[in-house]
Amino acid sequence: MLDAVQREQLAEVMGISRQKAGRWRDRHAADGLAGITKDAPRPG
Repeated sequence: MLDAVQREQLAEVMGISRQKAGRWRDRHAADGLAGITKDAPRPG
């Protein structure tokens, strides 16, 4: 598991927000590569 500093560094390198990096990390942890290769379902 990444600590807060590592998450912030990851987000900076990727050019995305810390929140988005965290969501992607959680999706990857839950579903593997399949969890991040397509958009997550959204309401509406």
